[in-house]
Amino acid sequence: MKTIEGLYSKSNNTPVVLLCHSMGCKVGHYLLNFVLHQLGKTDGEAWIERHIHSYVPVGAPHLGAQKSIRSLVDGDKMGLDAFLKKDEGLMLGRSLGSAPWLFPFESFDGVHSTMIPPQSAVEATLPQSPPIPTVILRDESVIKISLPAQCLQLTSFVHNRKRVPPTKLRLAIQIGNDVIVRTDFVNVTKGGSSLHVNFTDDTWLIACPPTIEQTLILYPYIQLHLEEPGTGSAPKQRRGIFHLDILWAFRCVWCLIKWTFFCPCAVMWKLGHSVVQGAKRGAALLGQIRVIGQSGRVDWQQGVIASISKTNDDGGEGGGSLYHIWAKIQTTDNVRYGFFLKKTTPEEIQIKVKWEPSTLTSTTSTSVCHRSHKNAVKYKTHDNRNKNISYNSCNSNQLLQMEGLTNSMHLLKETYGNDPLGPRTLSAMTAPPVKRVVAIYGINLPTEVSCAYKRNPFVRISMSNERHSLEQLFVLDKEAALSKEGSVSHVIEQGVINETKETPQKIIGDSSADNIERKSGDGTVPYWSLQHCRSWQGKCDVTVHEIDSAEHRAILNDKRFHKILLELLGYG
Repeated sequence: MKTIEGLYSKSNNTPVVLLCHSMGCKVGHYLLNFVLHQLGKTDGEAWIERHIHSYVPVGAPHLGAQKSIRSLVDGDKMGLDAFLKKDEGLMLGRSLGSAPWLFPFESFDGVHSTMIPPQSAVEATLPQSPPIPTVILRDESVIKISLPAQCLQLTSFVHNRKRVPPTKLRLAIQIGNDVIVRTDFVNVTKGGSSLHVNFTDDTWLIACPPTIEQTLILYPYIQLHLEEPGTGSAPKQRRGIFHLDILWAFRCVWCLIKWTFFCPCAVMWKLGHSVVQGAKRGAALLGQIRVIGQSGRVDWQQGVIASISKTNDDGGEGGGSLYHIWAKIQTTDNVRYGFFLKKTTPEEIQIKVKWEPSTLTSTTSTSVCHRSHKNAVKYKTHDNRNKNISYNSCNSNQLLQMEGLTNSMHLLKETYGNDPLGPRTLSAMTAPPVKRVVAIYGINLPTEVSCAYKRNPFVRISMSNERHSLEQLFVLDKEAALSKEGSVSHVIEQGVINETKETPQKIIGDSSADNIERKSGDGTVPYWSLQHCRSWQGKCDVTVHEIDSAEHRAILNDKRFHKILLELLGYG
């Protein structure tokens, strides 16, 4: 306010043009309501009348922009692709406290207190809904696999290699034929005369088809593998002369014959063996692994179904209770020991499994149901494996909750929702307290209006080494395509749905029967959000200038924009 008063006095008491761009329009609109809040309605209106000539929003996201949702869920490098990695872009997108200010308005979350202006504070109808839901989500369930903290004794796995025991191990969990999740390598610990490895809590989420029947067809079993660095078979301990073995005499005779009659061949074999061992050590350094123990395939179908039935019978929430699996891991070298060639005893390890159905709640939005958007997106290919893939409409609040972005939801509800000036309502939807609004924005560029998401195929949500891990539960569904109905008005690329200059738009303020025009936004802000200022006509004088093919940021350097601005200032 002091800056505006200073400009006013320095220009011989000439009112100021409040020129704002992009998110600055949100700030400018908020400022005008802040004046009324500070000075009172009568004095505030007088102050604005004296100091503000007109409010000029340029490329204004009055009702938000879908990109703000994608920046939180999938990350946003802000044009710094050459400098930021994927994880860094994700961290950047989720660290911006201003992002909720740009969340798109959605009528189907109108029950949320931050979305509906208080009737006592604003006399206005709700703005029109977005032409297409801002989030389209693949219908999926999830299997949660948990590894409790436990100690695995290694006696069975090192009986034949006491001089060269493993130094570190990890557990691999195979789900069906296609999915394998792994813990980090854990150092082997010696306790007294035995070796053991201590696994800490770990949890993974595996994306699955929507029903339990489809899930169990895709993942009919679970199998555990114990891995160590290296390739080939594990190094075995050379058998000493006093080793109690029923075949000891035969081994001595064979050794004598081999070195007496086949010395040249034995030497060549030894040289070749040394080369192979060196190659294996090199492979170990390059991150190759070998399996030293594994369980049988555990058919978990009946157990998983029983756990679901038990939960439902008890009146619990949808999804199953924990199904406990005790898998027996057997060494893979199949070597017997002792005079009677006894088998090694398998070691037992516990895994917890839970199947959870989709948590997406159905929407009753008339706009969504009427336009049948759930049929506008389909899967690119429909083979036997993916023939049941379907998509549902969703809203951004639901997606953020499922992604676990509690900080953003807290900002949305507590900071923005409890602000008496309504950063997302009173200072966004309703007309600003000025006499003149001159809105300028670009049109007819491909502009993001929605995204198709799916669950991350498998996500590790807890780390055994307690490192901070920034993992996405949902990712862009790059296999999604538009149906024949959807492709008429929009295009999709890598899961991002754009409106185009051929997209039909309902023009606000045009009461004629043919009030549909084919337009799109400025490459960043969708058209339905840009043109919302037309709804302010009647409460203030609104003039709209649409500049063809003017990009959201490049418009500031556009000569057509400069011409409009100069005319407004009286220099045209």
